[in-house]
Amino acid sequence: MPTLELLEQTMRRVGAALPPEEFVAAVAETYRKVQAVSEATMDARFRRTRAYGDFRALLREAALPAGARVLALGCGPGMAGRSAAFAAAVTREIYPEVKIEQAAFTPLGGTAAPAGQYDLVVTHSFLHFLLDLAPLGALLRGVLARGGAYLMANEPNARFWRNAECLSALDRVDADEARRNRLRRYTDPSRYAAKLLRSIRPARRTDPTAGVNGVLRQRFGLRGELTAPEIARICDPYVPHARPGHPTRGYDGLDWSELEAGPLAGLRVEAVRTSGYVMRDNPDPVPERWRALDGGLAARYPLDGCSFSALWRRA
Repeated sequence: MPTLELLEQTMRRVGAALPPEEFVAAVAETYRKVQAVSEATMDARFRRTRAYGDFRALLREAALPAGARVLALGCGPGMAGRSAAFAAAVTREIYPEVKIEQAAFTPLGGTAAPAGQYDLVVTHSFLHFLLDLAPLGALLRGVLARGGAYLMANEPNARFWRNAECLSALDRVDADEARRNRLRRYTDPSRYAAKLLRSIRPARRTDPTAGVNGVLRQRFGLRGELTAPEIARICDPYVPHARPGHPTRGYDGLDWSELEAGPLAGLRVEAVRTSGYVMRDNPDPVPERWRALDGGLAARYPLDGCSFSALWRRA
């Protein structure tokens, strides 16, 4: 079933009487506010990832001339709103002399088309927020100069989710990390002090899903409530979900070969880098106890990391 049809089906269920694009933007922005993650925190997390190193390496491979014109795309004020600013900031670190402009691109593909031709279009952690990739391809073909480059950084890699050995290693790491976290909680003396304090003065529990639904109900008069998986899928359509019966949107991650043959036709892949094999969330360095496993998978499957960045060139 097409992604837009699934979205409209969800909207009918909860009684959302507004255009799909506005609904997606409202859910994403509300989720971001409820989570209350600051720009500085997100910037710091991005810079700790291995994908950040991949991003910088491919920026250098783009080999921009002095005075080049660069466009950084993001999703306005929603979940990926920070992506344009981050892409622009990292590009400026590598090429301080280029002219960088930013533009918003909504989850369903709407944007004010920028004027002129660009030597580089750059995005970071961006495509997996888009419900329709075709408008992005049309924009790139329209604004990239001949020989111009498109750098898409830090996107979920479909090859990872098709690799049984990688998934087995991820399951093993997830199970071990869960055990260690439980042990830490039970052996931490402060846990029992906090429990005693809560029994005396109960704290209000925070539930992001309830928070999002509460805001949406107040703003738009929704009759039903979005589930946590629905919110995750609206905010990030290409993140895999293993929950039985959960509707699939798109597919698990992005495949650069399929993009080249489909929505990004007219551009060719010039270089790909992938990273992150046993720590899927990938905001922090891989712990020492898992580095050998991560390194072994990287050596055997250099293109199958959970996150990938790709440099494209317009013919």
